[in-house]
Amino acid sequence: MRKRPDHYSKAPQRAFRYAPQCGSRDYSHREGTSNSEANDSPAPGRPHLWPPWSRWKYRRLYRGDKRKVITAVDTNILLDVILVDDQYGPESRERLRTAYDRGAIIVCDIVFAELVPAFGARDALERALDEIHATLSPITSSIAFEAGSRWMQYRRAGGPRNRIIADFLIGSHALASADTFLTRDRGFYDTYFPEFRSLG
Repeated sequence: MRKRPDHYSKAPQRAFRYAPQCGSRDYSHREGTSNSEANDSPAPGRPHLWPPWSRWKYRRLYRGDKRKVITAVDTNILLDVILVDDQYGPESRERLRTAYDRGAIIVCDIVFAELVPAFGARDALERALDEIHATLSPITSSIAFEAGSRWMQYRRAGGPRNRIIADFLIGSHALASADTFLTRDRGFYDTYFPEFRSLG
């Protein structure tokens, strides 16, 4: 699991910007849990991301929504909500709700993989993502190449090893695939993905 101290292919003609910033948190230590959608009662200690009436009220097909804004979401934001973090959970939950109201939420393969320890079972993870209407967006070979190039430059410049290539894959995917990026790791992405800062 990546440790983040702060918690691409360039997308041509895409006005990329950050979603509103949250605080900072290291999420490398956590316990796995499971999620159930057998009824509208949340699992013990884990409230619904938003109430059942709200999920029905705002449910829609994004592909037919003319005002769709695509938001890529980082692992730290999702774990704040999934693990009911007392400090950052409420704000991260509200950011997700705002992203949902504005359009579509996507997560890349790396984020999906990093969420596995919080669930254990694949069906539980997929139900949780479905509850927030998050779509899995694959990392293409072009995105992977751009991420590898940026990571190579980072290491050649003496960048510390605590930043692994997964961070660069997530950043490259967000820049290429989304209109906004919801993360608490702004310091890292502002530094190593300057497009985020200039377009934000």
